[in-house]
Amino acid sequence: MAFDRHGDAGGVLAVGGPHLPHHADQTRLFSAGRWAEGRHCERDILSSPALRVVVLR
Repeated sequence: MAFDRHGDAGGVLAVGGPHLPHHADQTRLFSAGRWAEGRHCERDILSSPALRVVVLR
């Protein structure tokens, strides 16, 4: 993980076992010199189309 003046500039590497449906996706990306994009800054998290907010009381 690295940060620049725009926020995070790092990739994400998640691990899982071969029993998971997408276990080789990141291996293919890494082999191609790419990283999965992560959402680490509040701006990026809030802009996610998959964001779901649950308020607990």
